[in-house]
Amino acid sequence: MRFSKALRELLFAPWAEHYLHYHALKPLIVRIAQLKHESELDGPRELAESGLRDAEEAFWLALKEQLDKVDRFFAAELSGLRERFRAVTAQLNQVKALQEFLKQWGLYMPAEGEPPSLFRCDGWYGSRTRDAVEAYLARPPELRAEPLPEASDESLISLAELCDGVDRLREYGMLCYAALCKVLKKHLKNAVDTAVAERVRGLLPTQAFFRAPGLVELICQAEAVVAVGDLSVG
Repeated sequence: MRFSKALRELLFAPWAEHYLHYHALKPLIVRIAQLKHESELDGPRELAESGLRDAEEAFWLALKEQLDKVDRFFAAELSGLRERFRAVTAQLNQVKALQEFLKQWGLYMPAEGEPPSLFRCDGWYGSRTRDAVEAYLARPPELRAEPLPEASDESLISLAELCDGVDRLREYGMLCYAALCKVLKKHLKNAVDTAVAERVRGLLPTQAFFRAPGLVELICQAEAVVAVGDLSVG
């Protein structure tokens, strides 16, 4: 399967315009190859070599524009995910407070056969929490002296959506990097030197999608919540 086709099949459609556009850079490489061939023929080499330098610079500018676009989008999405993680953490903490309240009333308890040592108020609003809430509300008013703490019953959905977003952004960065490697490899086969590759090597450490600042930390935080319901990482 051709790389460009595989890339189109793997990308997340709503983000299509934000990926590194490999196919938009290929014609510039083709032009470089043509000019390089002309410069090697008998004839006015100076003119051909001048055109080749211009073509190389045009390729670099187009590639840098693509990289800057990817960088801005990745940074914006990562910032949004951080905000969502804080919101989800707040949701889960509210559910945890609700579970603690229900536990005090003897309604949120280990299931039959479940080791008490493994039971915890995990902040996940599942069937056990829902059943405990219904049992509390079914009590006579005189046995419901305290109101239930407010908590969203969509905390698990919010957490799942957050994890999907984190995975999608990680895949986005990987696909953009794969496209960059592919286009540079194709360019190096036709370029007269490695000047563009050296410029890219110098630029990459400043790019958010390459460094992924905070993404690894966010992945670890989300996985910790999923694994053990430990909100202390937030």
